[in-house]
Amino acid sequence: MTKLSEPDRVAVARYLDGETKAEARTAFEARLHAEPALAEALAEANALRGIFACARTEPAPVLRPGLGDRVLQRLQRVDGGTTDLGIERRVVRLARICVVAAAVIFAFAVLFGSGAARLPDSGHLQADASSELIKVLDAKMKAAQPPGVRR
Repeated sequence: MTKLSEPDRVAVARYLDGETKAEARTAFEARLHAEPALAEALAEANALRGIFACARTEPAPVLRPGLGDRVLQRLQRVDGGTTDLGIERRVVRLARICVVAAAVIFAFAVLFGSGAARLPDSGHLQADASSELIKVLDAKMKAAQPPGVRR
């Protein structure tokens, strides 16, 4: 595609539309002979107009009778809220409830499954067997307890 300045593109369009006066038309045609880029742009624009002219001459597709009225009625029902939008709202509400329930179940699974919420059942601190510090602290706590007190 040929690059032209904005005034040259306007001049080409006016020339093709027949909107130029006789003296401007003569001057433009003289420029066409002197400037090959302008002549090339005119040829491209003319070819594009030919393509679009073919498209304009084809008849518009014929729609089934009453289709336009049925589409308009359907659109009016959607705007008025008389269609099945209530079902869609219920589905969205149910989906939200399911997501919240899944989040709660996941939180409980993480909390209780990891042992973070385990209650001590033997009076000993809960820890992994590899934690020597916890074992030492537990032994010191047992030794510090009076003899008759049970934890």
